[in-house]
This record gives sequence, structure tokens and C-alpha cells, in this order.
Amino acid sequence: MYLDAAMALFSEREAIPPEDVHGFTEEEVLHLEQELGQALPAAYKEFLLWMGHGAKGFMVGDLMYFPRIPGYAEAPWDLTKEAHKLLDESAFPEPLPVDAFVFSMHEGYQFWFFRFTEGDDPPVYGFGDGQTKDHFDVIDGTFSEFMLRTVDDDIRAKQQLEEWRRRGRGEAITRANLAPLSRQLPLRWRGEPGRTADPMPCKIAPACT
Repeated sequence: MYLDAAMALFSEREAIPPEDVHGFTEEEVLHLEQELGQALPAAYKEFLLWMGHGAKGFMVGDLMYFPRIPGYAEAPWDLTKEAHKLLDESAFPEPLPVDAFVFSMHEGYQFWFFRFTEGDDPPVYGFGDGQTKDHFDVIDGTFSEFMLRTVDDDIRAKQQLEEWRRRGRGEAITRANLAPLSRQLPLRWRGEPGRTADPMPCKIAPACT
């Protein structure tokens, strides 16, 4: 399975009980493929079967679960439409590829996508408002690598948040007082490719307000 490493790390290190992780059924995956009119990459289908309906406390702030997955007629928020809108507002010169599937968006200013034409474990591309490059970069070489790094990032961010709390750093951790940190990290908290940055706790903190 493509996501074995990510799932093993999640099971070992994330303090999220199995009953709070909700996956798709095989029938729901098939329904989504019928809505899209094409097959999904195998690695992404594994994600849907693992946690397509959500995982409590994991990647808070990321729109990546049902019903916000592109392809559902009843979806209340079209990630692909919002991605186009963000690109237009940013005057980004490269258009979103016609075969792009926007599978996640964070806080309306970052999104990630793969392309249907690039195999069962496709590369992941990303865009963040304020990035300086004029083209889409590959964020991870495969979707499985993206998920493994996502789980690792989530764990490290929670550890930093706990350390902040242990040291009594600040009275409250809120979206408002973390906004300056958020603006420093235009493409995920780990930064653009080749760039390092501290995790942004509010992305994953259930206590964030």
C-alpha cells in the first residue's frame, strides 16, 4: 500500500484514537470516481479509505475531507473554483492544469493538487499566496511522500505547541496572535521547497480560536 509509512507513523505517534478517524467506503470512492468521470490515483484512494470523512484534531484548518472534496455535486465549497480565484487574485501567470485535482486548501491562501495524468502515486504541487516563483513547484515527489511529511509535520507542530504551553509562553494561542507567523510561511509551515521554518501550531491545535 502506498500510504503504509504514513499510516504507521500516524498510528504510532498521533494521539488520535481510531474511532476519531473516519474513512470512505469502497462504494463512496466509486461514487466519487463516477462523479468525476475518471479514476482516482490509487494513493489518493487509500487516503479516502483511511480518513476521507475526517480525523479529529489532524491538520485543523485544512479543507481536505468530505464534503469539500472536488467532484461532489452537493459540496458546499468548490476547492478547484477557490484555487482559480486565488490564482486570479494573486495575478499568478501559470494557469491551473486542466487535469489538476485540488485535494486540499488551507485557510483560503494555500492549496495543493495532483494531476490525473501522472500515475497512481502522483507528484504533489502547491501554491501559496505571496510566493515569489512564477510557476507551480513540485512540493513532494509523490502523494505518499506528501502524506508522510504531513503526518510528521502535524506531530512536530503539536510537540512545539505543547512545549510553548509548558513554558507558559503567552496567555492564549489563537489565530489572531499567530497571524504574523502564518504570513511568514506562504507555502505550508515547512516553507517552500528548500526552505525551513518552524511549524505553525494553530494549523493543528484544537484549542485555537
